[in-house]
Amino acid sequence: MSLSPLVLLACLPLAAQDLAGGGAPSDHWTGTVGAMVLTYPSAPGSATNRTLLLPTLGAQYGRFYLGSSRVALGFGGGVQVWRTPAWTWEVGVGAGDGRPENRAPELAGMGDRSRSVWAGTGLLWRGGGWNAKATVAHGLRDSAGNRGTLSVGRILRLAPQWTLSAALHADWADADNMAYDFGITPEQALRRAALVAAGDTRLKPGDTGPFAPGAGLRDVGGMASLIFHPGPRFSYHLSLFGGAFQGGARTSPLVRRETYLNAGAGFGYRFG
Repeated sequence: MSLSPLVLLACLPLAAQDLAGGGAPSDHWTGTVGAMVLTYPSAPGSATNRTLLLPTLGAQYGRFYLGSSRVALGFGGGVQVWRTPAWTWEVGVGAGDGRPENRAPELAGMGDRSRSVWAGTGLLWRGGGWNAKATVAHGLRDSAGNRGTLSVGRILRLAPQWTLSAALHADWADADNMAYDFGITPEQALRRAALVAAGDTRLKPGDTGPFAPGAGLRDVGGMASLIFHPGPRFSYHLSLFGGAFQGGARTSPLVRRETYLNAGAGFGYRFG
């Protein structure tokens, strides 16, 4: 997936989060707060990039967490319904990024789209420095559809103050979700055709028809984050996220780049 900033923040805490239990639930707030500079595509598959300074947050109280959702999409929170030292079953909600038409040239004629709202559930595991999760998220607005993710990751201690976190993922989507990010309705196609006829250079003639991608594999990718811990509270990180669109996402007229690469750098402060 070409990740929105809110979704990217959900990936960043993986090296520090207690993904699947561990100890007993805390009776006070614990977590990490910080900020990062992030460069990422303006829209999924866009040929243009945005660079933003964003806050980061991950906090937990008992079985409840607040911040970047680990099972839905975007920023929100959830609860650990079932928890053992190795496994966690979570449910949660999150708010994803909006998509204004003027964010990228290839969105001309598509109209503005408000922020999305997601509900999700997932099973998470960790052990021996490895972690894995399987999640399903359902869009609660604008017929956003359903998405599923499988991922596996590894956390390595490179030196006393250095940690490397890496993960691979694969995303699936139903037809509604593929259409939500990569589809073009007949009404949108007419608006885009009118723009091309009027000489709008943001679009090419091949961009003007309706497009209805089917369900299937949406994208595959990975992330790597190098983390420096100068002390017990502070950490600094450099992160890369990359991947390639698949199926209908790859062939959409809205996709100018079939691969994506996002980069971020920031810091975190652990509290609690």
